[in-house]
Amino acid sequence: MNDRTMKNKVTAQLLAATKGNITAVFCFLLALSGGFNLNSSARNIDAQTAPGRQTQSRPQESPSVTERIKRVENGLLQPFVIKGQPSVQMKLADRMKFYNTPGINIAVIDKGRIEWVRGYGVRETEGTDAVTPETLFQAASISKPVAAAGALRLVQQGKLDIDEDVNRKLTSWKPPATRIGMTRSTYEQPLPKERWSQAAVGHRSNGEKVKGNWHTYPEMAAAGLWTTPEDLARFAIEIQRSLAGKSNRVLSQKMARQMLTAQVGGWGLGFGLPSKGPSARFSHGGANEGYRCQLVAYKSTGQGAVVMTNSDRGSSLADEVLRGIAREYGWVDYLPKEKVLAQVDPKVYGSYAGHYELAPNFILTITSEDGRLMGQATGQPKLELFPESDTQFFPTAAAVEITFVKDEKGQVTHLILRQGGQDITAKKIK
Repeated sequence: MNDRTMKNKVTAQLLAATKGNITAVFCFLLALSGGFNLNSSARNIDAQTAPGRQTQSRPQESPSVTERIKRVENGLLQPFVIKGQPSVQMKLADRMKFYNTPGINIAVIDKGRIEWVRGYGVRETEGTDAVTPETLFQAASISKPVAAAGALRLVQQGKLDIDEDVNRKLTSWKPPATRIGMTRSTYEQPLPKERWSQAAVGHRSNGEKVKGNWHTYPEMAAAGLWTTPEDLARFAIEIQRSLAGKSNRVLSQKMARQMLTAQVGGWGLGFGLPSKGPSARFSHGGANEGYRCQLVAYKSTGQGAVVMTNSDRGSSLADEVLRGIAREYGWVDYLPKEKVLAQVDPKVYGSYAGHYELAPNFILTITSEDGRLMGQATGQPKLELFPESDTQFFPTAAAVEITFVKDEKGQVTHLILRQGGQDITAKKIK
């Protein structure tokens, strides 16, 4: 963190928390707030107690919950379903193999509480140490809303003016007392050696381990949180409870509402706000080197989930898991989107064939094979592309849409790939 960055206003820092430009100042703010226990000790979750809160024990799993877990494990869903065709339900173990993802950790929130937590796979490829609910993962950008909540608590307490120069408050920090039970979480970078055996190792898209097992992130509040889905689920539940006026252990109802009010680009102060009405929810994804994760929580229904993986290809896997959870638990507006197939002459597919540059050294190769249009990005599996029109296509296995663009002579010059609400233009290079 340099001097120029330190002089940014707190308002800018809060908004930047959603965009990826936040600095380590939020670690200091979070610690001052006294809102969370983010320490480096490896104590048992169930043994943690503190004044003013209940013991954070994990309830015994009921047979009905076990059955729900099995349905989720065997009911992962793709992002799109073709009208008139049944949705394809996939097994978690198969999809982990497909995405070169050795380990995944899942926590499900229902009726305002954590209903179940499960770890799957192993901490590292070719290893034998199983992923458990206590296994640590890098939260990546989900570090930001946690840090933002700490900053907002300071504002709420009158210790910080939202437009005040950060330099006036930045001195030093130390771990605070626990309030909501995030007892396994830490912003320490690098991760202390005594906790290495508790952490999942990061993996690249090809399944190889990240050099050194994981990257150390000096920008702690932006990317440095080590945590578990269970801890993040507790954080999400606390935000839900504050929003409903049922808790003020971290934020008041007024401050929670401010946090979850759209500011710039549809983002709140730390969270994305992807929808309104009955489906209103707050969410954030994370992408560090070798790790991908997702947090989703509904504002008013007491539902949500956190999924953490130790693979660069874990985002799509996490999305498939979340859609499976959504189907089982009746989430509003989270199921696969229905697509209608257009009747397109396969002869035109030859004109789309070629190599399209999405980014330096990242090419999308389009081919026509036996009357089918296929797409394959660098280092990723080949997928069939289905037509919505003569120029618009989609795969069922990935949440992307592709539009081919022609010049005045009818020659394809580039394509536009839409993913996550963003458009990427890829020039046809050959």
